[in-house]
Amino acid sequence: MRRQLGVVVGVALLGVGLLGLWRWAPWSDDQTVPSCRDVAAALQEAVPGSWTVTQVQPRREAVRSVVRCEFAFTAADQSYRGEAIISLSEGADIETLRRRVSDSPCYGEAVPYPGADRYEATKSCAETINAKAFVRVFLASPSRYGHIVVSLTGPDRPDAGVVSSTTVTAQRIADLTMTLPASE
Repeated sequence: MRRQLGVVVGVALLGVGLLGLWRWAPWSDDQTVPSCRDVAAALQEAVPGSWTVTQVQPRREAVRSVVRCEFAFTAADQSYRGEAIISLSEGADIETLRRRVSDSPCYGEAVPYPGADRYEATKSCAETINAKAFVRVFLASPSRYGHIVVSLTGPDRPDAGVVSSTTVTAQRIADLTMTLPASE
């Protein structure tokens, strides 16, 4: 009896182990989002300037379907500087992804999102606090959720110009990251 129980437990553990290996192995079909390294390499083309990774979460070896990257940014002409936080996650349930967009908090005023028809759901908003513009963009595609926060300052620039540049920057980053494939 004990031996049979041992065999059953052994077979069950082997099955779970093989399933886990197939699910999370490099050759699996696990949906992946681009790594911070992938995003950093592509940002320069989308928004010219100096991009420096300041924080990466979580560890890429452990999780390939979620990524959060923080970047410091200085525009190519030095007119703006600030930060960008990019959060991406994969998801198979479009209704859940849409709900994440609609339930996400948006501070400030709503900002139209050009090209919103390319996504299942979008939300974008902007606010200015102490001469710093903050733009938040939430997006859902059929299999990916994105949340991008860009904050920029532009010394000697009018608030409207800073908000406009921040909005364009956030939207370019959003479009880039929602379509960027993972290299890993």
